[in-house]
Amino acid sequence: GQSPESVLDCPHCNNRIPYCVASGLKMVANDWAVCPSCRFPALYSRFTTLIEAEKVCPMCENEVVPSAISKVDDVQDLLKKAAKQVDDEEPKALIGGARAAGPS
Repeated sequence: GQSPESVLDCPHCNNRIPYCVASGLKMVANDWAVCPSCRFPALYSRFTTLIEAEKVCPMCENEVVPSAISKVDDVQDLLKKAAKQVDDEEPKALIGGARAAGPS
């Protein structure tokens, strides 16, 4: 069976749950980061390990400097902005346009 970390559909509303581009696991608020290039979500712990080894984002294939990755402080605000983008039908990354806390 699937582990809770890999179930990507909400069992209550059937909405898709954001997933990590580095691991495929669902995102968790206390380990949330985004690729500084494409802005797609990634688990900070998994993404930093991947970038240190591979040097490129698996989603956009751009080179990423590990020091450019930071945890997102306000995940709820980020998700609200992403939902507004979907409502506005802007063809951007799930969280594109929202800024992560920390150095860019």
